[in-house]
Amino acid sequence: MPKINYYDHLERLACLSSRAVFIACRESGVSAERELRELRENADKLICSLDRRLFSDFMPPIDRAEISKCAHSLSDNIDDSLELFEAYRQSGAIRCRKNKEAEICLRLSEIIESSVASLRRLNRPDELPDLAGVRALLFDGGILHARLARKLSESSMRSCSGYLSSLSQLRRGLGKSFDRIVEVMLSSI
Repeated sequence: MPKINYYDHLERLACLSSRAVFIACRESGVSAERELRELRENADKLICSLDRRLFSDFMPPIDRAEISKCAHSLSDNIDDSLELFEAYRQSGAIRCRKNKEAEICLRLSEIIESSVASLRRLNRPDELPDLAGVRALLFDGGILHARLARKLSESSMRSCSGYLSSLSQLRRGLGKSFDRIVEVMLSSI
């Protein structure tokens, strides 16, 4: 078997994940749902190919495990995006859609995609992404979520509760993906 380039697979997964987050946070309609399902299908194929090769190639076990965890985490973001899209569709509450927590999720997905793209050329610890900045985004997202949840319990926007829960799950999943990418980065320096 020819040697596989793991970075290519991770970059493709990061692109799919980022696109899924964008669709879930910004788009609606049948074509958006169809595209999300295609992204899910493409991610499944990439994960299968990557895992098959990871566990057949000779490489240190820690690297193998970290790359696999990172890839699966990126794939999980697509699942979370699908859930968010469905929750929005079921809620029918347009006011829920445009909120700052969704913008934070979009920003996190962009950071993740650029971080994965930098894996190939990473040489020193000072080239790692802005860890404190990402933590601040995640913290701000949690604060915004808590405020929205309080407003929800006080208002008639109860139809948004599934959407907000799915959005929180996506934000936390993006944080987990970022952590996995940093682990891969640290093991490759």
